[in-house]
Amino acid sequence: MGSFLESWNDAHKKVILFSGVFDPVHKGHIAIAEEAYKIHGGTVVFLPERVPHHRDVNHKNNPTSYAHRLKMLNIATAGSEHLKVLDYPADQHWIQETFTWLGEKFPDRKLAWLVGDDVVDMIAEWPNADKMPELNVDTLIVANRFDGTYTPPLSGTVAGVNVVSMNSKFRYMESRFIRQDMLRRHTSLPDGLWQYIQEHKLYGV
Repeated sequence: MGSFLESWNDAHKKVILFSGVFDPVHKGHIAIAEEAYKIHGGTVVFLPERVPHHRDVNHKNNPTSYAHRLKMLNIATAGSEHLKVLDYPADQHWIQETFTWLGEKFPDRKLAWLVGDDVVDMIAEWPNADKMPELNVDTLIVANRFDGTYTPPLSGTVAGVNVVSMNSKFRYMESRFIRQDMLRRHTSLPDGLWQYIQEHKLYGV
């Protein structure tokens, strides 16, 4: 009984980091976050990056302003008790600095990192990835966004952190495709975002 309560409490307390550019946030992002919450519990924290590390060729030098991306995330998650948006003060998300900051926000909670299957194999090479266990990160949740065939490493860990995978029914949805054809693809946006985009004349609308 004690171990069951312990597991339940750990899940209830877990904070799942979902970091990205979110330009714009779309239904696929929300579906992945909801699935992570459904499986792992806790709170999913969206953390938009102020200055993107990388962009597709046609967009890398002109991302939508951070203020707009932050506002759209707040609209997309409005009314949810388990989806939160935080305003991270640094320009980019480096592992040690970001998880140190997040740990200070949530000092009594285990941390997890929600990532796409297109980046998980690179994480071990990123600066300070090996420090994740020290930073209270105990799980990498890998969202299979494309063919749903991702297989975790044979060891079941990346940089000393346990890896679990999950599928998403929106695995083919990407922000860049929505940006490129907003008038036709705006139905891929969460409620309220199309109105916001029109009001602020974003994405060439």
